[in-house]
Amino acid sequence: MSRLPDRFSPLSLIALAMFLPATGHTSTFEVFACAPLTGTCQDTPLSHPTGPLLATALDPTSGNLAQAGISGNLGHVNGSTRVAVSVTNNSDFPIYFSSNVAQAGSRWMDSWTISAPALTGTAGTLSGSVVVDAASLVSLSAPGDYEGALAVAGWSFRADGGGFNVVDATGGRQIDKAGNIQSYGDPGTFNFQLQFIYGQQIDWDMIFRATSQIYGPVAENSGLFGTADVLFQNTIQWMGISSVLDANGQPVDFSFSSESGVDWTQPIPLQAVPLPASVWLLGSGLLALVARRYRTG
Repeated sequence: MSRLPDRFSPLSLIALAMFLPATGHTSTFEVFACAPLTGTCQDTPLSHPTGPLLATALDPTSGNLAQAGISGNLGHVNGSTRVAVSVTNNSDFPIYFSSNVAQAGSRWMDSWTISAPALTGTAGTLSGSVVVDAASLVSLSAPGDYEGALAVAGWSFRADGGGFNVVDATGGRQIDKAGNIQSYGDPGTFNFQLQFIYGQQIDWDMIFRATSQIYGPVAENSGLFGTADVLFQNTIQWMGISSVLDANGQPVDFSFSSESGVDWTQPIPLQAVPLPASVWLLGSGLLALVARRYRTG
């Protein structure tokens, strides 16, 4: 993996971790889990909406673990990503270590048509909202005089409609060796407006992703062991379309259809799809292996 910037940038983390399953624009809902050390992601489409998914990778040379697990359905996403690294530098010069990245998330793709016979071909405006709720937990252990390490846990959410980026939000936190924590971005309720043409199709795309990563310089005759975690649940709730207006800003009686058959005008209730505790048992054993490699390295 290429070297990251010396100074942490939340956007660089999000830009780095754009590992999404390739999908054409059709009616689709999927959840995905990626541990890109393997170069692959696992994903489950709408026809099998309950997961859970788990992707794990361990590099036996560096003791570098990346793990992502997720479950979900149309109204609910629940999961976690984790990175653990163990690096020993026995040389007489410093090295820069960039860990593997773990990622999990969900994606909705659909096509909508809003109709009002007397207004066909004219412009309209719809208003809606989504709720994004994400929590990040990060930890880092750097022995000796090791300086400069950062453990980073971040999330991003994007909603596109009709070729417009209507919601674009990122957040998370990082921690350094001294235990200083820097947070960025805020989850919450995101209200948006979208211009459309009555009777014309609107392609809609919503993506949520959470990423974990550790990186930094490793001093000569020193080492690094650390973890970064993102935990998220009840992550995205679609709150529906609150209003549809004509070109003059007046409310309109309209009809709505979607390729998926989902009525996006209404809120989609959260449906609990818990991620079993056993999904991390394999990862716990690998984490112990990573820690043991460091202590005996």
